[in-house]
Amino acid sequence: MPDISLGRIWDGSDDETVRVLVDRLWPRGVAKAAAPWQRWVPEVAPSTALRRWLHANRSDYPVFCQRYRDELTGPEQRRGLAQLREIAEHRPLLLLTAAAQWQESHLPVIREAIRGIARSGAGLGSPPTER
Repeated sequence: MPDISLGRIWDGSDDETVRVLVDRLWPRGVAKAAAPWQRWVPEVAPSTALRRWLHANRSDYPVFCQRYRDELTGPEQRRGLAQLREIAEHRPLLLLTAAAQWQESHLPVIREAIRGIARSGAGLGSPPTER
């Protein structure tokens, strides 16, 4: 099982861990040259419309998760998930967001999608359902 952690953009990690920002938008006030992460994979982030929907409907997080899983089946998103899976197969991975409520964000859904791909050993089919 891949070692995948979740956190906010300023959370620390050890030198072995690859830190990856998975937000669609670059965080305000962070210079690209000074970013405390090694990679940025915006294509796996929720669409702007879905992100706005979540902010307006926080109590419907399970609905967000299902809609987001559907988005992750697109070709661009699947390529991004494949990049993350490749990293996670070789080194610990820390998925990062600037969102204050990261526990109920897109991060857990991405982690489960990556783990589902790793478990199946298959290509990038539909991401798994929440457990």
